[in-house]
Amino acid sequence: MKVNIFGLGYVGSVMAGCLAKAGHQVLGVDVQTERVDQVNRGESPVAEPGLAEYFAEAHAAGTLKATRDVSQAMAHGSISFLCVGTPSKADGSLDTSAVENVCEEIGLALAESPAKEPHTVVIRSTVMPGTLKRCEDKLRKATETEPGPRFRLLINPEFLREGSAKARRWPTSTSLPSPSWAAMIPPGPPP
Repeated sequence: MKVNIFGLGYVGSVMAGCLAKAGHQVLGVDVQTERVDQVNRGESPVAEPGLAEYFAEAHAAGTLKATRDVSQAMAHGSISFLCVGTPSKADGSLDTSAVENVCEEIGLALAESPAKEPHTVVIRSTVMPGTLKRCEDKLRKATETEPGPRFRLLINPEFLREGSAKARRWPTSTSLPSPSWAAMIPPGPPP
């Protein structure tokens, strides 16, 4: 499967490395040039036991690359996982502007894309109720269409513990339910 990972911080890097290890073609997308360069050199942008080996192996196999170009990602894969940061604001609430901005960028790229199939956008970032609606509005406005013909939007929150995230990389499956359909990423081999 061809997969895009937006955000190559801790969550995105672990996910990218594990999916590439399982044989998927992964394209990471990040605004930080250094992270993109690290991935393209076969280096992990984050410290996690065993992840450096995954990145080196995936680089050698050509299954993990990175870019800053959203249009390139839309041409690459039919599913995008959003793993961008949602830092706390001064009042303690989450700043979801990065997630919402990525949704808008994806929508604009989809509007220009000749792809016929809907693109699946999965939010892995930590978000609060209401964020999914705002993201859907951004995608709807940018693509000038309703969910379904051009995009599908889901949420599949991450639950990782630093230092042991890689050890939990092979769930039975990752199911992404929606009222109208379900997508499933097949599991990788057992650890």
